[in-house]
Amino acid sequence: MFLGESLCLVYLLVHRRIYKKNFISNEDFARFTGKYPPSNWIFSVSATCDFLASFLQYIAITFTNGSTFQILRSCTLISTALSVRLLTKMRFKKHHKYGFLFAFVGLLIVGSSDFIITKEDHSELYSRIIGIALMMVSIVFAGICFAY
Repeated sequence: MFLGESLCLVYLLVHRRIYKKNFISNEDFARFTGKYPPSNWIFSVSATCDFLASFLQYIAITFTNGSTFQILRSCTLISTALSVRLLTKMRFKKHHKYGFLFAFVGLLIVGSSDFIITKEDHSELYSRIIGIALMMVSIVFAGICFAY
């Protein structure tokens, strides 16, 4: 996904170079609107968060089961909501809060079942804990990416 986003940026820069006169320059935009246009680097925050989230998820999937990985990926809903709340100061309504609570309880039940049912040695248990921790960090980065 990161590679695709990077290729889109390369295409935009090449397209601007070829069709230079069709694009409004920054000075013309500022003169017409009274504002300066945003920098192209504003997208680097989102792209970096997406890269880190994908990178950590690929590492986490080697330490956990595929089912646990997929269930924990749906936790992105909660981290995105928290990121939106922190970045935009948006107030959630009561039904949103109940939805987040039900999603969290469901994820907690399904995620903990992986530890309760299986009987493994300590090395596999530690590797699963490492995988879940990496997954949680990647979910935070994905939430920031989606909210930004």
